[in-house]
Order: sequence, then C-alpha cells, then structure tokens
Amino acid sequence: MKTVYLTLVFSIFLLPLNAITSSFNGRSQEEVAEVELPNPLNLQANWPQYFNVDEDEFDARVASLSSLLQDFYEQLETQEEKEEAARAIQNITLHLESLKHLKQQVVEAPKLELAWIPKSSYQLDEYIEISGQIRELRQQIDFLKSDLTQTTYTISNLSQTYSNTYARYLRLDGRTKQKFFLGLEVLSLGTRRLYLQAEERLDREIVAANEERLAVHTQKRKVMKGELRADLDLQAIEREQEDLRLSQGRIQQKITELETRSIQRHDKLSANGEARLVDQRLLNAQIEEALINAQLFFLDAKTTLAKALNSPEEIQYEENVRPIRTFRTETENLMDSWQEVASAGMDQISQKLIAINDENEEEQRAAYREALDLSVSTQTLLQALSVELYHIRLVNELILQNITRQQSTVDRLVFNFERFWQGTRGTIENWLYYSLFEVGGIPITLIGLLRAALIVLASFWVSNFIGRSTQKFAKGSGKVGEPTLYTFRRIFHYIIIFLGILLALGSLGLTMGNLAIVLGALGIGLGFGLQNIVNNFLCGLVILFERNVKVGDIVELEEGLIGKVVEVNVQNTTLHTFDSLDVLVPNSSVVGKNVINWTKNSSFLRYHVPFTVAYGTDQNLVTEAVCEAALKVGYTLTDFPGIPEPDVWLVKFGDNALHYELIVWVDLKKPGVRKGILAAYLSEIEFALKKHNINIPFPQRDLHIKSVPEEGIYIRSEK
Repeated sequence: MKTVYLTLVFSIFLLPLNAITSSFNGRSQEEVAEVELPNPLNLQANWPQYFNVDEDEFDARVASLSSLLQDFYEQLETQEEKEEAARAIQNITLHLESLKHLKQQVVEAPKLELAWIPKSSYQLDEYIEISGQIRELRQQIDFLKSDLTQTTYTISNLSQTYSNTYARYLRLDGRTKQKFFLGLEVLSLGTRRLYLQAEERLDREIVAANEERLAVHTQKRKVMKGELRADLDLQAIEREQEDLRLSQGRIQQKITELETRSIQRHDKLSANGEARLVDQRLLNAQIEEALINAQLFFLDAKTTLAKALNSPEEIQYEENVRPIRTFRTETENLMDSWQEVASAGMDQISQKLIAINDENEEEQRAAYREALDLSVSTQTLLQALSVELYHIRLVNELILQNITRQQSTVDRLVFNFERFWQGTRGTIENWLYYSLFEVGGIPITLIGLLRAALIVLASFWVSNFIGRSTQKFAKGSGKVGEPTLYTFRRIFHYIIIFLGILLALGSLGLTMGNLAIVLGALGIGLGFGLQNIVNNFLCGLVILFERNVKVGDIVELEEGLIGKVVEVNVQNTTLHTFDSLDVLVPNSSVVGKNVINWTKNSSFLRYHVPFTVAYGTDQNLVTEAVCEAALKVGYTLTDFPGIPEPDVWLVKFGDNALHYELIVWVDLKKPGVRKGILAAYLSEIEFALKKHNINIPFPQRDLHIKSVPEEGIYIRSEK
C-alpha cells in the first residue's frame, strides 16, 4: 500500500514536467491541429507543436503569431516596455525564420554506385584524387560531429533553462505585464530550441550521408590500390623538378634578404607596422620554401613508386624512402609552430589596427593591413602544404607496400621491424633530448643525465678494478702492509670518483661558471642539512691521512667498545668486536673522542691475569706453577727480543687470600686472539694450581653465639 501511494505522489509531481517535455515530441496531424495559437498570457505545455506543420501552413502560423505579438506590442504604454518587447519579438521571429530555412534543406541520399565496374588498372593521379576526397569527407565528418556535440550540449542547457522559466510562468496568475514578458521569454527560448533541434537532426543526416559516401570511396580506393600503375612522363617530371629548384633558389634568396631586413628594422619595443610586415613576409617565404620542397619530394616519391611498380629493381629504404619520410615528419612538426605563430600574429595585427585612430598614422595602418592580408595568405599556404604532405604520405605508403610485397616472409618481418624501430627511435630521441631543467642557461636533458650516470658508474667500476688489482699485487709481493694498502685504495677511490663526477658534469655541458652555481646551491644545502654528512666525510679523510687509527688496529672507544678496525668508509668506521659483531662508528666519534689504540705502534700487549691463593702457600711454588701454565698458552710471547718472560706479581693481601697477577706479553694480531685471552690463561692457571695442590681460597664466615635463650634453640625443618 505504501509503495502504491509513493508511486501515485511521484507521478503527480512529474506530470507538469512530462507535459513540457512531451510537447517537443513528434505527434500526428490530428493532435497538431488541436494546438492553439501560442498566447504569451496563456501558453499551453504543447505550444511548440503549433509549428510542426508543412511549409505552407508554417508561414501562415508564423504570420498569425507575429500579428498577435504586434497587437500586444501596440498596447504597451512606456517606451522601456516597448523596447523590451521588441527585442523578444525580434528573437522569436529570427528563430522561426531559421527553423523554416532548416526545414527547407533536404539531405540527398548518396549515390552508392552499385553499377560501378572496376577497371583493369588505375593511374596514380586517380588514386590520389579519391584519397583526397576521402580526406575531405573525414574532415567534414569530424567537424560536423564536433559541431553536433556542441549543439547537443547547448540544447541540453537550453532545455533546463526553458523548463525553469516555464515553471515560473505557470506560478503567475491572471493577465499581468509580468506574465506577458515572461511568456515572451518562454516563446523566445522555445523557438530557439526548436531551430537548434532541427539543426541537430539535419547535422545527423549529413553525417550519416557522408559516412555512406566515405564507405563507398574507401572501397573504391581499396580496389584501386590492387590495380595501381604509375605511367609517368619522366622527362616532364625532370622539367618540373628543374623549375621547382629555380623557384627554390629564388625563395631562399628572398628569405636571406628578409632575415637581414628583420634584424635591421625589427624593433621589439615599438613593434611598428613595418617590422610586423617584414616578419609576416618572412614567415610566408619560409612556408613557401617548405611547400616547394614538399613538391620536390612528392615528385621523387612518384618516381620511386613508378620504379617499384614497373621495374624488378629492389628499392632501398634508406636511400629512397627514409629521406621522404623524414622530411614529412619534420615539416609536420614545423607546421604546428607556424600555425601558432600565424594565429598569434593575426590577433596582434588585428588589435593594432583597432588601436590606431590617429589620421597621421595612415602609413602604419596600411602596413598593418598588408600584414593582415599576408596572414590570411599564410593560412592558404599552410593548407596547401598540408595537402602536399598528405599526398607524400600516400605515395610513401604505396612504396612501402610494394617493397614488402616483393620480399620473402623473413625479409618482410625484418623490414617491418626496421620500420617500427625507425618510428620508435624518433619518439625515444624526442624524450631523451627533452630539456628537463636548466643550470646556468645549460639545458639538462634525460640523455645527458643517463650519460652522466654511466660515467659515474664507470668510475666506480674502474676504482674497484684498480683496487682489487693493487691488492693482489701487494699480497703477491709481500712488501706493502695492509693498512698502507687500504689507505692507498681509499684515497685512489675518492680521486677517481671525483674525476668521474667532473667528467659527468662536463658531459652535461657545465663549465666552471655553471659549476659555481651548482656549488653555491650545494653550499646552501650543506648549511641547512648536510653538516653531519660532510663532517663525517672529512673526519674519514683525517683518519686515512693521519693514520692514528688504521685498518687492522685493535681499538677501544670511550664507551668501552673494543674491536678491530676493518673498514674506514665515507661516513663511518667499521669495528669487528671479539664477539664477531660489526659495529658502525661515525668517523666524527673516532676523531673527536678518546680512543685507545692497542696496536698503534705494535701489536704486542702486556696482559694482566688476576688470581688468588690461600695464605701460607709457598710464593716460589706459585710463581713456578703459573709461569709454567702461561707458557702453555699459544698467545704468550717467548724468546722475543726485548720482550720479558712471563712473571707473577703479588699485588695485594686480601681478607681471605693472597692476590697475584700473571704478567704476560701477548700478540693481539695472532690468529684466534679474539676468542678470549683471559679465559685461556685462567683455565691453564686453574689446572696448574690443582696439579701443585695449591688451594684457591673462598670466603668463610664464623658465627659466635654470645647467649642462648632459656627455652633453648629449636631448629624447625621445612617440609
């Protein structure tokens, strides 16, 4: 029940809108006959159907409406009201006249030429002629479709405006001037929509007819392409080429003279009429030269096609086809810029002509008028050049098809791939040589950045290769120490990378002046956020050059970290700890804090191993036993010049034991030294003390009871 109620309410709400929109739909003659003459004070929803009649009746009804509106006009009192009504009546009359004109236009159905019989052969001129017709039809269809889209969009907006205005009209009661003028506005909007809808229907019919013609012409051209011949008068072509070359020489001389005059007289500040005229003449001459070149290339293409069709000789793509294709591509790119220059120049010249009001500037006005005439001729030259380039493309395609037809399947695949690569290479080159930004006026392109990146990568490769080669040579000779070799490799690495960066910047075209700009920007960057990076880099250089800390040294940092230096990098120094951990320490910490270098001048270290024995133990026995144990440890240095033998010192009288220290010299760079020096010596000491029955004391505590409670002492055991 609720659904039925909502449907009923929705239908009642849409009833007025449905009446408005349905009034523009086609109806039968009986329904049209019932429509009354549109009255601005009493407009029915279906009033537009009043004009949906044949041509004779249409004129009578337009006359009736004009007479009615004229009667209303004469009853108006003020001049302001009459002027407003006159404008609205004039718009309604113009819209109805346009509608009548569109009704009179009939689109002829295209002749499909079903009886057309193909010929046994066709000449190149016939193929070019029908191709030109196909091109014109496609342009017309594209233009009409664009115009049709705009018309449809305008009708949509106009329909919304009409609906809103008619809704306001329906809310007014009685016969008032406000309702009369709003009724005139409704009539003006409605009649305009009528003629726009008629124009839309006519455009659709024309597009459909042109598409049928296009299909017929396309089928004809397909047949012609299979039976094409090129019977050319080569002598006539040679004479035509000679005439074109003479014209080419004259136009080139003219361009040179105009360029000279443009440099001498062109004043960018004043931009006078004479300068504009010289510029326009120069542009026309350049386009005319391109047109002559296009005609020459077209003759070359026709000659090449004739050879391909009439001679068994193989046509070479690089020699005969590619130059023509390259010229066409480059000229098409130039046409885009010429079109922009011509349009902008025409706008500027028109504005100058409008701005000149002084009679004393008649000479300037004449120059601008001549420049404007030349601008119009520029458009004509560009159109002629576009047609000539289209003809070149047609003949070029025929040549390529003939080349591939004479080749084997493999050769055809190779040839098509070469064509694809030739087309793709141009696009790739445009991307690679596109200017991304400028540095000091030097454009930086993608190919430049790739080249610079390759140079930097190559410098890294050269540095690594030289470093590995030097390391192998040094190990083979055995005369160069590892720290010296590492320092040499790192410094050489930095030098090669620096030279690589300079070469990379040079490949971009940057000079010392441009580099100063880059370094200035880099300096600003350093000042804002790269201080720490630069600080660590410079500290790394200090570590390499000072050699207070070298690769292979065992060092202890201020934080208590102990390890072997294995690398000195750009930003940090790598320590390999005795627990086989690699710790990255910033270079600034190595330079700016206290560092103990256990192996700066020598890898020998006097090591202290503490232990204790019980009071009363023979001191000589302890010394003998522990020294004997020390000699069993592989780290102990013995019989080395300047290095004393292991010894035992009594260092402290403790509460429960005598405190001794084993004094022994060890080589920190000996293999396996990281596994634990102290553990090795303590283990041997413990075995030696047991062997000689020497007690290792442990703390003992005596409990003295001064008094006992009367109840006695009870010991409770926990279950």
